[in-house]
Amino acid sequence: MSFLLRPVVILAALVLMFEEWLWDKLSALFGWVDQRLGLWRLEARMARLPPLAALVLFALPALIVVPAKILGLALLAKGEVLYSLLVLIAAKLVGLGLVARIFNVTRGQLLQLPWFARLHAWVLGWLARAHAWFDQVPGVIALRSRVRGFKERTARRRAGLARRIDAARKWMKRST
Repeated sequence: MSFLLRPVVILAALVLMFEEWLWDKLSALFGWVDQRLGLWRLEARMARLPPLAALVLFALPALIVVPAKILGLALLAKGEVLYSLLVLIAAKLVGLGLVARIFNVTRGQLLQLPWFARLHAWVLGWLARAHAWFDQVPGVIALRSRVRGFKERTARRRAGLARRIDAARKWMKRST
């Protein structure tokens, strides 16, 4: 890999992994919202769509967020940087959340399209390579080790606190 291309590939890998993390979190959030709003009937209908209709539905959020992104850019042009960033971030989160939820519901239909299945496999393969590369970076290995140690210490402290609370409750019951 050339010297100039390497930083671009690294940045693309990091962005893709961040989007993957966001995808999972936003899909779960939108699923929770769907349950609260009782949209299971709509999701059941979406799951029965033919492949091309599912593809149109999958692409629809991109069209929905375009006006919001244009608004964000217009705000930026007027010098309203904070409002612009808020609108652009909200559009990104809502758009990605909708796409993630729709994909999870219509995955079976979308993967029936041969070109979509190939594209999906290519993206998953690239993402797996990005994760494998990222997991070998010395700084990431050290950071994960520190995070693991922090989680273990926190778990031990919680367990000790829970034992002390249980002992205090038992003592309170005996003394009354």
